[in-house]
Parts: sequence; C-alpha cells; structure tokens
Amino acid sequence: MDDGHRVLKMMATCAGVNEEQFLKVAGVLYLAEKGLMKFQEAWPLKSDLEKRIMHLLSIERALSTRDLEDLLREPREEVESAVQKLEADGKVISAMTPPNVRIVALVNDGTLDITSLPPEERRWMIVNAYGNRDKGMTYAQLYSFLKSPKHAKGPVRPSKRMGRRKEEVLQALKEGPKRLSELIKTLNLPEGTAYWVLAALIREGRVERIGKGLYKLASAPAPSQSNLESSEASSG
Repeated sequence: MDDGHRVLKMMATCAGVNEEQFLKVAGVLYLAEKGLMKFQEAWPLKSDLEKRIMHLLSIERALSTRDLEDLLREPREEVESAVQKLEADGKVISAMTPPNVRIVALVNDGTLDITSLPPEERRWMIVNAYGNRDKGMTYAQLYSFLKSPKHAKGPVRPSKRMGRRKEEVLQALKEGPKRLSELIKTLNLPEGTAYWVLAALIREGRVERIGKGLYKLASAPAPSQSNLESSEASSG
C-alpha cells in the first residue's frame, strides 16, 4: 500500500465511510465549491446513516433504536430521524415494547412482508424477530415457528448460546482491546452476532468502545495513544 492510499484509507476511516464513499463525497464537494454544480445537485445521495441502518437490519432483521445508537455511534435524534425516513419510504417498520423500547425491523426480508400481516401479528412478528435474532431464522421460518403447537405454550425464549457468546467476547477482550473484525475472526462469529453481542455488553456496562472502532473491557484501563496507533496500523 503506497502512502497516498494509506492516507486515503485513514481519512475514510476517520469519516466512518469506505474509500469509495469518501472519494465520491470529496468529488461532489469540490464541484460544489468551484461553482460547477449546485450544492443540492452535488448531494443527491440518501443519508449515509440510512444506508448503515439498512445494512445492520439486513444482517439482524430487527434491532432496538438503542442498539442502533450503540452500533452506529450516532446521536439519538439523528438515528430517530433516519428511522422515520426509512419508515416513510416503506423500508422499515417499528413497534414499541414495554418499557418503551422501540424495535425497528425490515419490512421484507425476501421471505415474508410483515405489512401483509394483521396489525397484532405484525407487532408480534417485530418483537419476536428482535428477541430471536440470534437464531438466524428468516421471517417465514420465524412465522412458522411462532405458529407451531410447540410455541403455543409460551413466548420464544432467547437462546442460551448468546450467553456463551458474551462470555467468549469478554474472554477475548481480556487480552486487550480488539476490533469487531478481530473478534469475528478469532471467535468465528457471524457479523450480525458480533454486532449484537457487543451492543448488549455495552448496554450492560461491561464493554466500552474506544478510539476508532476498538472495544475493551469496561474495567480495563484505556490503552495509551501509542498503543492505539499501533493497533490501528496493524489492522490497516
């Protein structure tokens, strides 16, 4: 990797986007600054935040707005605004659960369109898609499971496997701060599971996000700036 590419990668990482997105934004801003294009024309893209939310939901199918805030590291107001736009576009649907937890879900995962269900079943699907996202079921599979006689006796319970995943992540972080990609590779975790586990551990106050995408145990001291730079360089 030459110096120019290394600088580009570093700047894109700081901006929270990939290199192609960074170059595209830099290009349209240059055209707008030079008066070659009106700013409104130079910014035709939808909010990057909306795209990031859709990416997460394409993995998980359903997440709480608190999960989205933790994973995206964006202010609540901006996350809520992006979710509202996606709802208006018919791409996501949400439901409230006690105590005032808002769950956001994909409208259609390719196997079932939630909006085709009666209102009560629709809400029931959103809540259960969130509660069972670690099981990796499609909407159609989840709907069949929830309608089965086996499930009629009571609500679906979260898998015990998620508790083990949390412990595996905590054990890995005892060795020192790690990036999401490192945890996925080291523990052989699906990307969606790794996102959810880290978000849950952050909410529980057991893990903290530091630097540029690094995670550490909440009880561990923060690494020095030189160690952070070394970790970033080794992963670049």
